[in-house]
Amino acid sequence: MIQDVQRYNQIIHTALAADSLAMLKHCLSRQDEIKNGLDKISLTAEGILEIQVKISHDAKRNQVLRDFGRVNPRGEYETNRKLRQGRTGLWLTQGPDFDFWYSTPGSRLWCSGIPGAGKSVLAVAMTEECLQRNAQNTRKAVAYFFCTYKNESSQHSTTILSSLCMQLEMQSESAFQILQEYHDQLFSGRDLSARPTAETLAQKLHLICACFTRTYIIVDGLDECDHRVAANVECLAKLSLLQGYDVINMALSSRDKIIIRQRLKNDFPHVEIKAHTEDLQLYVASELSERIASKQLRLRDQSLKDLIMTRLVGEVKGI
Repeated sequence: MIQDVQRYNQIIHTALAADSLAMLKHCLSRQDEIKNGLDKISLTAEGILEIQVKISHDAKRNQVLRDFGRVNPRGEYETNRKLRQGRTGLWLTQGPDFDFWYSTPGSRLWCSGIPGAGKSVLAVAMTEECLQRNAQNTRKAVAYFFCTYKNESSQHSTTILSSLCMQLEMQSESAFQILQEYHDQLFSGRDLSARPTAETLAQKLHLICACFTRTYIIVDGLDECDHRVAANVECLAKLSLLQGYDVINMALSSRDKIIIRQRLKNDFPHVEIKAHTEDLQLYVASELSERIASKQLRLRDQSLKDLIMTRLVGEVKGI
């Protein structure tokens, strides 16, 4: 590009110094070449500028994602997704309680169960069902989170809300603008230790959810938040109850703890999660078949498989 500019500059100087009509005509005849060359340079410069802007924008977005997505729930999601056997959980996702929750604007749902009942696996099933039903509608969004006792960072309300904001901003440019503006407010100053607050994050999440016609939020494991259980339940309950647009459909999943029940019993319709016979049969059959195929289990009489299934399914008490 620099060589082109130098060459065109030489042509112009030659024209100015021309002492004959022939030389001047020759220079004038090359005006089109000069113009085309300058146009080419202009287009190249514009292209470079566009690339630089895109790189800058992508870098900015990545920084926002990093700062608000410090705990990524994807790992827990995939872990529990692998634990789901085939078509288990259909009693919930194809049942009337879930259908009403999904189809009614601003609805809420609380799913509870004893340890080992499969709450996290069903939270995955609910998330996947929402994603499938929303597949043809980009104006609907889904966000989820898993609180776990293994990860102390996942037990903070700011972490939960930040992750929900981060997931939703990836589904809408308008949502991204809201989160980016808040990010700039937080980190554009000299205070490098600035951190978002739960109150402000809840406000921003309200605005972000309003970018969609419906937002489905699913949070699992609230009972695993140690001494933060009450605060987190209160934070999420307020988020769903104080909305002014009826665009947030929220489902919470936890053990049936008194502190959680007392806060949710009047506002969140309750579904008890326990082992259903159909799910148990599917799970046990799958596990037996896998062990027989890998020769971890050898049965001389195939009728024993049915007997094992019957005994195992019959002995389970909600687990």
